[in-house]
Amino acid sequence: MAGIEENTKLLNQLIGIVEQIKKDQTTYISEIKQLKEENRKMITRIELLETRLMRVEKLEKKNNIVIKGADIQNDPLKQGVAEFLQSTIQVQAKIIGATKIKTTLGKDIIVAKLGSWEDKQSIMQAKSKLKGNKVFIDNDLTKEENRVQANLRKLAKNERDQGKNVKVGYQKLIVDKQIWDWGGKTEKIVVHSKNNLETKMF
Repeated sequence: MAGIEENTKLLNQLIGIVEQIKKDQTTYISEIKQLKEENRKMITRIELLETRLMRVEKLEKKNNIVIKGADIQNDPLKQGVAEFLQSTIQVQAKIIGATKIKTTLGKDIIVAKLGSWEDKQSIMQAKSKLKGNKVFIDNDLTKEENRVQANLRKLAKNERDQGKNVKVGYQKLIVDKQIWDWGGKTEKIVVHSKNNLETKMF
């Protein structure tokens, strides 16, 4: 009888341990679900914050242009930029400020802030007059936009090496008259053809 009682007692202890393990597992599963939900909310908040920061950065750069390859030595620099635009592409624009940035290649880049969006549009429309002068005027892109454009240029080089006709645009390529759009966060290229859409890894 003593042996049966001991076995019964041991069995009840084991049952109690198993029940406690089940309760602990339920608690752990609940905590894991809660942590996953908190993590999801945090990621969403971070993405929203990053989006807002990019919008602010883009808004600050909206009326900016970047000039590469021009030898402008005037002081103040903004006056030199205004004279350069007037003499080369025949655009008279109000320059609010200008900054010269040194690069590792030894060539200066000038970032100029314009007085209005209309001034910038006039400059971007007339910049083709610089063709062949090794002087370039571009938009002042955000860090993320620069990353995308750098990857697009690499992709364009690969396609040109295969004998294709490629033009690089803003967040897109034109490859043999097909439009290749950057797919945003998917990090893929969306190819627009006559019959369907095709995706390529970015």
